Amino acid sequence: SRVGATFQAPVIYLSTGAWNVAPTLDRFMSRHLYPAGTLLLTDWGPTHDRLFRSGRQHKSDSLARLAREFPRVRWVLI
Repeated sequence: SRVGATFQAPVIYLSTGAWNVAPTLDRFMSRHLYPAGTLLLTDWGPTHDRLFRSGRQHKSDSLARLAREFPRVRWVLI
């Protein structure tokens, strides 16, 4: 890394919240001074084999995808 270079770690918010609440969630987070970041939300409604979507599965799949797409990133999960 370069001396004096600043680096800001990306912030990704992974939630089981539905995409249709993204604008409201974004406004709330901005008003309450959460760091700007990307929202990874889920679709709302039934799947082909279930009435409700699995929040645990959504988060697990999303984290696995992020790890594959960004293999050199070190993650801090909160």
